[in-house]
Amino acid sequence: MPLLTYFTNRLTRVAQLFPANTQGIVNKLDKNQIEPNFILLLGTSKGLESRKRILNLLLSDAKGCNEIAIQLELNWRTVYRHLKLLEKGELVKVADFGQRKFYQITLKGENTIKQANKKNTN
Repeated sequence: MPLLTYFTNRLTRVAQLFPANTQGIVNKLDKNQIEPNFILLLGTSKGLESRKRILNLLLSDAKGCNEIAIQLELNWRTVYRHLKLLEKGELVKVADFGQRKFYQITLKGENTIKQANKKNTN
């Protein structure tokens, strides 16, 4: 299932459960109006803040999963799951160095997190 379809379906289900909180978001979910990568950072997900913090941390430099977990004071499994989701959405890319993996933000990821940060300041 494509990532955009997955998140559109998920947000529609959330809107059915909590109509007052999500109606504005679901109304904007027209495939022609919304950037697919930005759906990963919408406010209906429990992991929203964690993914934002991970992307903001990766803006400075590539880091390993454990290093991210320590700096953000999160469980490494949680960070790993978020990184896999962000990698699937092409917001981060992975570089293998022996047995270690380093995650680096992509140009799409940079633009997405800058857009999210900009919306938070307005």
